[in-house]
Amino acid sequence: MSKEIRVRNVDVAVVQKLDELAKKNSQSREAFLREHLEGFAYNYIQSDLLDHYDMTVETNTAWFKMMYQEYQEMNGQLRELITVLRELT
Repeated sequence: MSKEIRVRNVDVAVVQKLDELAKKNSQSREAFLREHLEGFAYNYIQSDLLDHYDMTVETNTAWFKMMYQEYQEMNGQLRELITVLRELT
C-alpha cells in the first residue's frame, strides 16, 4: 500500500539539482525521490530493528548468566546432599 506525499515551496535550485540527479540515474524526479525517501526511512527502520535485537540479546545473555549461576548453586547443593546421603548409608 502506498500513500501520496506532496512537498511544496522547494527552492528552484534544489528542484533543478534533483532533476539533474534523477536524469543521471535515468529516472523521473518522482522515482528518484521515492527511491531515496524509502531508503532513508528503511535505514531508520533497520536501525530500530537492530536496536531491538541488541536489547533482546543483552536481556537473554543476562538471563542465561543468572540461570547458569542458579544451576551452579543447585549443582553444589545436590553434591552436598549426595555426600550426606553417602555418609548415612
